[in-house]
Amino acid sequence: MLLIMRKDGTITECYMAAQRFVIPEAVKLDRINAGHLVKMAKKFKATVTIKCCGKTANGKCVKDLVTLGAQCGAVISVMAQGRDAFEVLDAMERLLASAFQEKDGASPLKEAAKGCAARWA
Repeated sequence: MLLIMRKDGTITECYMAAQRFVIPEAVKLDRINAGHLVKMAKKFKATVTIKCCGKTANGKCVKDLVTLGAQCGAVISVMAQGRDAFEVLDAMERLLASAFQEKDGASPLKEAAKGCAARWA
């Protein structure tokens, strides 16, 4: 938590967290996969900003995330701002670590990204 003193003398709490993640092997941030990230991010009130390869995207907008063009192995920087900023990063870490697996064990990201793995082989 960061405390900010405004010109009028009032103090405002500011919650910010940032972390870098690597897009898992055999995964790319296409429309379907970005949708999984957005669905997760929208569960929180914090604003989420994701950067990759010099581009910046709103973490709650599929179209923005797809324009990042993040492929498997890419490093993304995620910044969250809001009272639940740390919770957002924890949830994103779990989602990426599971390679977006759903409850039945299926991983729509891995299915959609088979071509990505072939390019890196």
